[in-house]
Amino acid sequence: MTLTPKQEWWTTTELAASGLPDVPDTRQGVDAMAERQHWRAHPHYARRRSGRGGGWEYCWRLLPARAQRRLLAEVAPAGGAGAERPERDTAWAWFERLPEAVQGKARAKLLVIQAVEALEPVLGRDQAIRQVAAAEGKGVRTIWGWLSLVEGVRPDDRLPYLADRHRVETAPRGARSEVAPDFFELIKSDFLRSSGPSFSSCYRHLHIDFDEALRDGLYQRICLRTGDAWTPAAEAGWRQEIIDFYGEGADEELFCIPALGSGAWLPAPLIEARMTAPGRVMRLELPADYLHRPALDQEALMAPFLEELGEVLAGIDLGPLYAFGFDFGRVADLSTVSLLAIEAGLKRREALALEMRNVPGDEQKRVVGMILDHVRARLVGAAFDATGMGWTVAEDMGRRFGLKEDPEGPGLVWAIKFSEEWYRLQMPPLKAAFEDDHIALIADSEHVSDLRMVKLIRGIPRVPPVREGEKGRKRHGDYAIALALAYFASRMRWVEYGYVPVPVHDQRVGHNGGPAMFGSEEEGWWRGPLGARLRGSI
Repeated sequence: MTLTPKQEWWTTTELAASGLPDVPDTRQGVDAMAERQHWRAHPHYARRRSGRGGGWEYCWRLLPARAQRRLLAEVAPAGGAGAERPERDTAWAWFERLPEAVQGKARAKLLVIQAVEALEPVLGRDQAIRQVAAAEGKGVRTIWGWLSLVEGVRPDDRLPYLADRHRVETAPRGARSEVAPDFFELIKSDFLRSSGPSFSSCYRHLHIDFDEALRDGLYQRICLRTGDAWTPAAEAGWRQEIIDFYGEGADEELFCIPALGSGAWLPAPLIEARMTAPGRVMRLELPADYLHRPALDQEALMAPFLEELGEVLAGIDLGPLYAFGFDFGRVADLSTVSLLAIEAGLKRREALALEMRNVPGDEQKRVVGMILDHVRARLVGAAFDATGMGWTVAEDMGRRFGLKEDPEGPGLVWAIKFSEEWYRLQMPPLKAAFEDDHIALIADSEHVSDLRMVKLIRGIPRVPPVREGEKGRKRHGDYAIALALAYFASRMRWVEYGYVPVPVHDQRVGHNGGPAMFGSEEEGWWRGPLGARLRGSI
């Protein structure tokens, strides 16, 4: 249940006379604050007064953080959301009664805070938090929240305030929780359907979209935890930042609007369970002005990556057979590579995964050619995305390694132009490999995200036309396509054959094992008939 103060809407005159902390005590001062913080820019929290006199009135959520806390404290139940921080002795007495596990977690939080404070004089608080978060595997926002819990508390009294209160301060047995009437009506109407659904399934049907959460005070609560001043402009900026982060997926993720598909095709736990192959994903990103630089600079930018790639390729076991998949991208998308080893039990193990961003076509061909040259003797097939500009890479590789245009025909390089029919036929075997533990991939969080982007659209698994990630670094399920192509190539018809070359001797041998009768070592093995070199007549 959302806690709200007794008076939610205030005029400037009322605010000036309220005595709330950080609120000016004159009407002119309140007007200046409202204008400075753009209160009227927020349609949900500012409105014109009805009746005589007109003017504006403002929602309590626009007020400074300390003023909001004061209003909530007036209506909060004892020990509730608006309660003041407990006194030192009370806090320690409560902490000493906690289970050892809860106390241990508080001590771990305190160590993190101490690590931040040790780095803060050198790096500043923000960078110190980021460095400690990366080292400890914690979220940056999480550490900010811990710091806010002990703000103004003596260093030797911090432990009680870092303990998880919500885990131990449970309601007494038999207590009842308050439920909003609208919420209960929605649950009841769904639960009483003739199909007899479970309560948990009814609960999952309920949803609150992003804007509803903001109207209920989501961002204000964040500001209260972080200690930041809340303003309508800050909330609007934060809202847009979150929407930009989700990109075209914002409708589904934030506003509960169903996507084109029916959910992720591969569940995340299944994907992560198959990421058991050793190694790491290689990544190459070139600067935007790469093509405008001198040839020597371009070579210097490529050299470290090519050297590292050569070392990785040198470590690849050429015992198994290999299949190669390549998804092309140049501007908006990544180019991705997946090289699968086909083990004796027909399990596919990823031997190499590679990504290229902002890499021109010639450099991409150079990298791809280097990989295919190394495994050429053991390569059973290579499938290339031939959609759009991808056809140029597929065509050039086809010139070198043979273009395959028929399942029964020769060649190694198959140029794939994607269609619903291709996805319908070729994606199910890939899913079966995941489910049957017949595939092992290199672990990478970005690749998990790419594989999760595959959805069932009109009953066919494919990547929808949605990009996600930071601006300029968005992904479009690129790795999922490269892996599907590599797995397709591993299932192409192939035949392994061997031969023994005819030995080449430096010296010819006669019919009885002795030296040849004619010729010298410099001559070839073939000898023409006697007199073949004579010219003229006798």
